[in-house]
Amino acid sequence: DQPMTDDRTRTGARAIRARSMLLATLLCATAPLVAQTSNVFPVPRPDIDPVLRGDVESLLRLADGSYMVGGGFTRLGTRPSPGCGRLLPDGTPDTTFSCATSNVKQYAVDALGRVYALRNGSQQIVRLLGNGAIDSGFAAVTTDASINTMAITAEGIHVAGPFTTVNGTARARLARIGFDGTLDATWTPTVDGPVSELAAPGDAFVYLGGSYANVNGTPRTGLARVTRAGAAIDAWNPVLAGGDGATVSWIIGDGTHVYVSGAF
Repeated sequence: DQPMTDDRTRTGARAIRARSMLLATLLCATAPLVAQTSNVFPVPRPDIDPVLRGDVESLLRLADGSYMVGGGFTRLGTRPSPGCGRLLPDGTPDTTFSCATSNVKQYAVDALGRVYALRNGSQQIVRLLGNGAIDSGFAAVTTDASINTMAITAEGIHVAGPFTTVNGTARARLARIGFDGTLDATWTPTVDGPVSELAAPGDAFVYLGGSYANVNGTPRTGLARVTRAGAAIDAWNPVLAGGDGATVSWIIGDGTHVYVSGAF
């Protein structure tokens, strides 16, 4: 039996030496990586309960590193949530925030850091205070049909949808609201079909994505831009083609380029 014991001893010693060498190799290999990634922040992990069919439709990172999160969920972690909540930078729910609206499909933030919320299928936009309550200093925007999307510029809050009135005044699917919630009487574009997406990348224009044939009476196939100053149609005219007409369902800009997707 002695040779077998020696073999096991030698095998164990080799295994220990191998593990020691592997550990030393890993330590040497990871040391420079730690130094190189010391400024990388961990990605937040919101704990949305899948048992309760939690769907996330919107995320907005705020200046302090926290995140507004909205959708069809009823819980964030172990905390009840009506589809509207705020996560701390590490991804845990912010217990100081109790949202007074629900099922948020889109958030937007203005230059002062104030957060606006649009509910899924809603005809209203509200502004939220830091604790989640409705800001009474902003008159809630109300339309006669749902608001699909919003985009904020220095001039105000641009909204789009199948509506024909905003705050009781006629508007054809597009409008601009002031930061007090009143309708901007100087910005009156018209669109003959649905507008599903808006982009305001910081240049002189607001970009419209949707399924339409005319903007301000000028032919455009689902993609156009109007001036922020007066809603005039611009000469920019990408020609999109589709079976029954082009449809743009997503649009984003960086100030130099505009990226779109859809059925075209």
